[in-house]
Amino acid sequence: MALTAKRIIDIVVSSLLLFLCSPLWVIIILLICMESKGPVLFRQKRVGLNGKVFTIYKFRTMVNNAAGLGSGLLIDFKDTRITQVGKWLRRFSLDELPQLVNVIKGDMSLVGPRPTLEYQVRQYNERQKIRLKAKPGITGWAQVNGRNSLSWPERIELDIWYVENWSLLLDLKIAFYTLGVVIQGEGIYAEKEKFLLKPSNRLDNLVILGAGGVARETLQYALDSNIPVRKFNVLGFIDEIAENHGKQQHNFPVLGDFRWFEQSSEENIRVLCAVGSPSLKEKFVHQAGELNLCFATIVHPSAVVAQTARLGRGVVVGPGSVITSDAVIGNHVFIHYNCTIGHDAFIEDYTTVLPGANISGNVRIGSHVYVGANSCVLQNLRLGDKSVIGAGAVVTRDVPANCVVAGVPAKELQSAREYD
Repeated sequence: MALTAKRIIDIVVSSLLLFLCSPLWVIIILLICMESKGPVLFRQKRVGLNGKVFTIYKFRTMVNNAAGLGSGLLIDFKDTRITQVGKWLRRFSLDELPQLVNVIKGDMSLVGPRPTLEYQVRQYNERQKIRLKAKPGITGWAQVNGRNSLSWPERIELDIWYVENWSLLLDLKIAFYTLGVVIQGEGIYAEKEKFLLKPSNRLDNLVILGAGGVARETLQYALDSNIPVRKFNVLGFIDEIAENHGKQQHNFPVLGDFRWFEQSSEENIRVLCAVGSPSLKEKFVHQAGELNLCFATIVHPSAVVAQTARLGRGVVVGPGSVITSDAVIGNHVFIHYNCTIGHDAFIEDYTTVLPGANISGNVRIGSHVYVGANSCVLQNLRLGDKSVIGAGAVVTRDVPANCVVAGVPAKELQSAREYD
């Protein structure tokens, strides 16, 4: 729902701005044409959501064919290729106005990571590719936290934080901050050494929230994901049960409860909630959020996720599972091994899908749902919030919220409240 609201906001606001700014467009076009020869618009291939390449539009601020002159793609404030009109446009970020068309077309959003060039994306490591999981924006978290004065790795880290902590409220906050950045004219140009993308060897320190069976499975998925390229340095588990503190789980320690994070000197910590109960999972996520912790997402190397599928933060996808085209997986969803998620399926937050479950195309699953092992949900059905699907069940009709169903075909048994 939040992503749908974001898209509606993008279309409405962009259309309104295009209409209100139309007189300004005319003035800018006339000034560009009067000062120098060449096209009014600058077009360039950029990389967007899930690595899709699109054409970005800007008002031309440099002499024609500037990329083949001087310092190429690097631009500084003394660059002689920038026209007088271009300096003014860049000063107030008016050269970005044509990207409102990109937003309406669906290539971009008003807020998101800035779209980058193909050669830069080819240099990304696995962690840096996370920034491609959000639609690129005209402005973003990195733009209001330093813009081009930051190095590329610093900008990418800020973009990754945005992807993993996105909300409509955060977008509103970024839009508000953008006004101040534009007025002050901060970070318009990049220094040469900050323009270059250098390989990052930093590993995430992974802490698993929970210490039961699901947590042990998650640990194995994380260790498998470290082959052939290591991505995580696993620190251990967090458990609320005091008597488990200091014990070992598969050669990794139970570190303590959530107070461990306040006492630890470790940096670059990412957490993953690995408990079976959807309500307990939500509780742990809330506690982690209060400590401003960042969440990891793990996709087992043997899992297959379509390029057009979208995964939320804190998602775990187990070995052998398949997520097909245009499926949307919400935050903190756990998909165990050998599951199939059909095209256009939508799974909301905190849902658990147990091993071997088959979710057909265009199924919508609410939040806090428990989908049993080897169950099957036929296409176009709806599973209500906090519903429970029994192991081996074949669901042939919509399931109301707070219901338990089982059997072939699945029939309602009782309220699901005692299961949560």
